[in-house]
Amino acid sequence: MGAGHNILLVDDDVVFTNLVGRYISNFATLQIAHSIRFCEESQAFIPALDMNLDVLLLDYRLGDVSGLDILQQIRKRGIKPAVIMLTGEGDEEVAVNALKAGAQDYLPKMKLDRDLLVRAITTAMRTVELEEQLARRAVEREELIAKLQQSLDQIKTLSGLLPICSKCKVVRDDKGYWHDVESFIEQRADVQFSHGLCPQCAAAFREELKALRKK
Repeated sequence: MGAGHNILLVDDDVVFTNLVGRYISNFATLQIAHSIRFCEESQAFIPALDMNLDVLLLDYRLGDVSGLDILQQIRKRGIKPAVIMLTGEGDEEVAVNALKAGAQDYLPKMKLDRDLLVRAITTAMRTVELEEQLARRAVEREELIAKLQQSLDQIKTLSGLLPICSKCKVVRDDKGYWHDVESFIEQRADVQFSHGLCPQCAAAFREELKALRKK
C-alpha cells in the first residue's frame, strides 16, 4: 500500500469514533499515511465525499437514517471508495444487504479491534483496486470485440452461384440488377482493381500495333 490514503468515518457515537481514531493512528506501522474525519450527523459527510476518499467507514444506524440508504446514494453518484459497514450488533442479514448494496466488508462493533480494522481496511482497498482493474479490462475487452466486429463487417465475401452473361460478362446481383464484374466485386469485397494486360493479351496487342504501323 502506498501513502496518502484518506479515511472517512461516519458515525454518531463519539466514544466509538475516538476508539477508531486510536486504532487508525497505528497505521503508521504499516506505512500507510492517512487522514480521517469524523461525522456525527448523517448528512454531514456528503461534502467530504468531494475529496479523494480511499475508505469510508459507515455506521449502519445513524439516527433515523440507514447506512444502506447512504451507501446506495454514494454508489448512484458514482463515488467509489472502499466501504466498510459498521454495526452495533452482528446480523447476517445486514451483512448480506450491505454487500449487495456495494460495501466491501461488514464489521460488528462489538468484535472490532485494531488488528481486525487494519486488515479490513487494507483488504477493502485491495478489493476495490482489483474491481477497478477488472472493470478496465472488461471495457478493453468490449472495445476489442467492437473493433473485431467492425473488421468482420468490412469483410464481404462472395459465395454461391453467380449469374453471369456468357457474352458481355456482366453479372446479376440478388436483386436482379446487372453489373460489370469489377464494380460487382468491389462492392462486395475489400478490393480495388488495377488494370494491366496478361501476357497473351499483351502479345496480341503488340501484333495489332505492328499491323497498324504497316498500314
